[in-house]
Amino acid sequence: MIELKNITKHYQIGPSSLTVLNQLNLSIKKQDMLAIIGESGSGKSTLLNILGLLDQNYLGHYQLNGQILKQQSDQELSQLRNQHIGFIFQSFNLLERMSVLDNIVLPLTYRRQSNKQNYAAATKALEQVGLADKAHVSPSTLSGGQKQRIAIARAIVTQPSILLADEPTGALDPKVAAGIMQLFKQLNEAGLTIIMITHDHELAKHCKQTQILRDGSLHNL
Repeated sequence: MIELKNITKHYQIGPSSLTVLNQLNLSIKKQDMLAIIGESGSGKSTLLNILGLLDQNYLGHYQLNGQILKQQSDQELSQLRNQHIGFIFQSFNLLERMSVLDNIVLPLTYRRQSNKQNYAAATKALEQVGLADKAHVSPSTLSGGQKQRIAIARAIVTQPSILLADEPTGALDPKVAAGIMQLFKQLNEAGLTIIMITHDHELAKHCKQTQILRDGSLHNL
């Protein structure tokens, strides 16, 4: 599903060049569940941006579902992201001026579907995360764990094949975090490929494989 070959990423800082990723290789099969851990500043977010098609300024080759990705237009990348990739962030990124259901519908507004179809899909996604009764409330009324479940519903409403999660439990207490990981496992068992960035080695144990990002490349843990 995903093949990264010799991915190298430099940042120019004044007259100096900082290498964050160095000849990095990664192979991910359909329905895999991978945790990537690493120290702060190791390049985890940079790698996630590349995987999420948010950064094309790198050396090497990225192949997604058999398609080599390089020099696509912004519009083409947006379409690929909307079709294949769901994002989950530590800070939830929910719009509190909108209802829970309207937040989940947002990614579908880029598709040529009726409002009826969009809201039906959003309702189904909300049911999948166990919060169907919160459809019409503001996210501001929810707990951190509930907000993250809403963010997961928004990420899966487009029926992506890949879910990218950046420290998805970082703002949650251990008990709530365990519930989120259980939900991830259910989604993975249902066919979703999941790549999770985390600093928590205990949470990483829930994944099928764990790799550590160190010195710009990935290593089996």
